[in-house]
Amino acid sequence: MKSSKILLIGLLILLTNISFSQKLSPKIKPVNTCGLFNVTLTQIEPVENTGCCYTIKVLNKSSGSNSKSVNKIRFYTNKGTLNMNGIIPEKWTITNISTSNTSAFLADFKKGIIPSNKNLTVGTICIYEVRTYPFYLKFDLQNTKGKIVCTDSILIDQCGLDCKNNLIQNGNLTQETISGAMTQQGKSKFWNIGYGSPIIDDVTTNGFIEFGCVKLSGNLNNGDAVTQTFNLSNQIVLGKKYKLSIAVRFLNSENTLDYAKLRAVAFNNTLSNNNHHPSPSGNIAIIGRSGKIHDCGDWSVIEFPVWIANNNFTSIGINAFTNDPINASLYIDEITLCETSQSPCDEISMDNNQKPIPPSGSGTIPLGFLFLPEEDDDDFFSGNLVDLYPGYDGTNSMYNTIDPCNNIGGTLPPEVLKVSCDDSLKALGIKMTCEELEKLLNTSYDPAPPAFPVLPPFDKLNNFPCDTPSFPPSFDLSKMAFHGRDIIYVHGLMLSHLCDRANNVKGAIEDWPANPNEFYGGYYKAIADANWATHIQYFKTDKGNLNRYLIVSYNCSQPAKVAVHAILAQIREAMETGKGVIADPNDPRDTLCFGRDFVMISHSTGAIIADVAISIANKTKTDLNLSNEYGDLGLISDRCKGRVSIRGAQSGSNLATILAYAQADPQLSALASAGLTGGLLPTCNGTLSINVTQNMIFNSI
Repeated sequence: MKSSKILLIGLLILLTNISFSQKLSPKIKPVNTCGLFNVTLTQIEPVENTGCCYTIKVLNKSSGSNSKSVNKIRFYTNKGTLNMNGIIPEKWTITNISTSNTSAFLADFKKGIIPSNKNLTVGTICIYEVRTYPFYLKFDLQNTKGKIVCTDSILIDQCGLDCKNNLIQNGNLTQETISGAMTQQGKSKFWNIGYGSPIIDDVTTNGFIEFGCVKLSGNLNNGDAVTQTFNLSNQIVLGKKYKLSIAVRFLNSENTLDYAKLRAVAFNNTLSNNNHHPSPSGNIAIIGRSGKIHDCGDWSVIEFPVWIANNNFTSIGINAFTNDPINASLYIDEITLCETSQSPCDEISMDNNQKPIPPSGSGTIPLGFLFLPEEDDDDFFSGNLVDLYPGYDGTNSMYNTIDPCNNIGGTLPPEVLKVSCDDSLKALGIKMTCEELEKLLNTSYDPAPPAFPVLPPFDKLNNFPCDTPSFPPSFDLSKMAFHGRDIIYVHGLMLSHLCDRANNVKGAIEDWPANPNEFYGGYYKAIADANWATHIQYFKTDKGNLNRYLIVSYNCSQPAKVAVHAILAQIREAMETGKGVIADPNDPRDTLCFGRDFVMISHSTGAIIADVAISIANKTKTDLNLSNEYGDLGLISDRCKGRVSIRGAQSGSNLATILAYAQADPQLSALASAGLTGGLLPTCNGTLSINVTQNMIFNSI
């Protein structure tokens, strides 16, 4: 399960200077009257690293009775500033003929007419200060008398942007395009039905820039998808970075919902044999998912985050979906999937008002544009670890990730980065500098070890045979979270345990293993259940996931070693007898054979407790000392098929060292008292005894 927040920025491509609430027409498109003359632009390095420059070549294909006499070519546009330089000046005369509204140059061939069946290099043309992309650079060919022989235009797309080696063919859906449902006569070259019934539209005024687009519909589970198989010589390659861009249009008049979303996947073989949106697997990977796409009055462009290919893939699929069981439709056009050198780690920046700042090169969001940036919660299954991370074999071995953005936690806020350590100590009444504190922490201490309660070893976990029940239709495990595996939840640090114990709250003064009832159904279990209630409601119940689950509890006032023993005991009991297991009333297994295939989810400090518990269970198979201490718990680690950590703690805190050694040093004792008073008192209700609290935290190290 993956949870993320997407900032979707729609960038309207301006085609005219009319109001944004109006339909942008007429559309600029090629005139295509220069069939006998082929004009090509080949991109070259820009002059002085500015603008976007091209070499111009002209091929005169006319001959014999069809021969046409031309010797001039004129380029013009109102979307930027042109600069043209002849690289063969003895053959061409270049003249600037720009007006107040149009930038234009005329190239005159001094040697007479352009000869037949020969490519002539005219020169170079550079385009500066481009106002919008993509756009058409117009040109016409003239004869010796200055009469226009033909007119055409060339699409200038993504000039100067970090997009190379576009894998998509016929991304603008203009080749061999016929309107209609693709299940009937509708088609466009290179595009195929993935599933559902996509609709091709070749109406001149309906496309993004030219005619040709496709309409997709979908909801949370089902819908339409189009696919394309890449050219054999230009496919997705493992480890390369790609950027997907799609022009989109949503119409309120055609929908009940006020939005639709897009998902793109890379895949091998076939995508689906029904109308269901396929889940990621070894042969299907999510390239990107958009946020909510609304009606902004016209077309906009969605640029997805950079994606690193986790496999070699032969095809791409694009589908529409929503967060609801209600269908919504939208139109897509101008699809590109390009290699990029851009880092996938770049994040959207925020201004002082916490509004997203469009990335460089995106242009300005124009006044009147209705589709403003929007934050969208997106929870979805992104795939199994063995598929997402090449080299990971599904065991406890470390995997060789191809993702350079992996990190623990997020970006530290400015108030943390700019904090003055010495001033913070002074504010707490601590008369020492941070340098002195660091030296103190590095001093060796040898306090008496804390007293641990007697932790009895467990009986060996029985490997009872389990029948495979006949599941009702509502129990399609493949559509549940983690493909229906059982879930074990481990909570994090509960300061209420410390506060309640200090205030003599009933149940909070009981320990493991002396009073197990408080952990199976009393004080500690109630707090653990409440801690996970919202998460389980949102991610499991509300989403129709019927997985069985177990919530374990431990006492945060006791040492971590005791906490590990407590949760191992509860897991073993659940596997053996079903104690504490929550199962759906219609689950034919009830609570029997729990945890034969489970995923463990932890939060905060629970990450350390869960990891140590699984590690100890695994080592009891081979380590005689641990086996004598805990018993043989190897089946617990063998049955754990996944670990999910939510904001998990990875190590302890220096404050724990201070507290542990507080009684051994007067300075540390004062520091501990100040830290506890400032940190715990706002959390706990009532007055606390610092000495009592120090002892409790000492025990919990």
